[in-house]
Amino acid sequence: MTHIDFIIAFALTVGIIFFAIFFVNSNFSREFNYFRAIELEKAASSLERQLFEIHDDKSLISDFKKIQVLLKETGNRTHTEQINMSIEPVINKLHVYDNFMNEIPSEKTIDGNKVFLTFILSFSPYEKRRIDIIYDGGQTTYMGISSQNDIENRIISEKIMPIVSQEKCLKLNSIEYDDARNAFGFEHQFNINLTDCNYGLEPPMVANIISKEIPVLVERYNGLIYAANARVMVW
Repeated sequence: MTHIDFIIAFALTVGIIFFAIFFVNSNFSREFNYFRAIELEKAASSLERQLFEIHDDKSLISDFKKIQVLLKETGNRTHTEQINMSIEPVINKLHVYDNFMNEIPSEKTIDGNKVFLTFILSFSPYEKRRIDIIYDGGQTTYMGISSQNDIENRIISEKIMPIVSQEKCLKLNSIEYDDARNAFGFEHQFNINLTDCNYGLEPPMVANIISKEIPVLVERYNGLIYAANARVMVW
């Protein structure tokens, strides 16, 4: 082998070695990122369950109640009616919504162990409307509804509504971040982003971040309920 042949063979050998090292490192990096992403995905799903599905002290969810009321105009005319309801026993955080979760203004009066609720609705001929009475508290033992003119009504039994409560959001925000992370048994960093209920660290600019969007119902600071997407980020 000539001196030139030796140099060429040595250069080729070094090149092959460097290429092999680069290929192995690149493949290892891809494998590491793949398994890291799977790990973070599992962690994000676990945190989602703890915050929004499991009903315990660490969860942000409280069980509100909803009663649906079906109303039908029977007089073949357009008119506005005052709807009167009486509910027993007294229940808390009582609000009336249409089927798009828009609040219907109402007046509430408490008399002894009863709460009297009144609100105004407009009807077109033979119109059917559904309203939701949402509240926080125990099960009602009596509910009555009445109106003055040409309105049939039917009350549907109570059902549980899991809602992100302000009380639990305030409780979480009163806890130091590391203490909350330990309480969750969570090894990663996280951020919860939700109107009136934000918590955690700001995510870094460069990192493997898993972000999950969770549709929830949220109690706002003013007591009203609205639909939103909670974002959980884990890295």
